[in-house]
Amino acid sequence: MAETRVASRYVKSLLGLAVEQNALDAVHNDMLLFAKVADENRAFALMLKNPIIRHEKKRDILDKLFKGKVHPLTLAIFDIITRKNREGILIDISKQFHNAYNAYKGIGKATVTTAVPIDAALRAEFGE
Repeated sequence: MAETRVASRYVKSLLGLAVEQNALDAVHNDMLLFAKVADENRAFALMLKNPIIRHEKKRDILDKLFKGKVHPLTLAIFDIITRKNREGILIDISKQFHNAYNAYKGIGKATVTTAVPIDAALRAEFGE
């Protein structure tokens, strides 16, 4: 519970900074990429949460994986979080950032149930 609260504070700060620097969409895509890597690679997720692995080593791994592929602001937040010894909440931050992004952009989630298949034109209307 406390980790979720801490993660939400980082998310709010990152969202505000990304908006200020006109990098919101780039940082959002970076967070989606990070969440995907963590979801698809269990060893990576476990490494982040492992207290035995030194924080410098975790920062090096994050740099090698993401440097040149993500916005500098994203790398900066990775660096700050690893310096604060909070790598274990990075996955939570990436997922919470997606929710905060959607809330900021006014994007809602809906489920549509129909008796007949939906054609592409109608599906596109729902996407708007």
